[in-house]
Amino acid sequence: MNERIKELWEQSKTPDWHQDNPTYDHEKFAELIIEECAREVEVFARKWWSIHCHSNKHAETTRKAHDDFCALQRAIRRRGKTE
Repeated sequence: MNERIKELWEQSKTPDWHQDNPTYDHEKFAELIIEECAREVEVFARKWWSIHCHSNKHAETTRKAHDDFCALQRAIRRRGKTE
């Protein structure tokens, strides 16, 4: 990852950058780091989600959430009828 950070640092050179006066845009560097982190998190999340779905836990949790939501709807409707 250190090499990647160096690459991002090089990408943050300002338009007036030259060998005698190397200037970098720190804000651009921060944005590049954030974008890189976001990509890494997305890759991790997709891998995790794939494993989660293949383990069939997704179907179980989705069904439980659906059942809970339906029970809540029924409770709200019952309450509305009694008041």
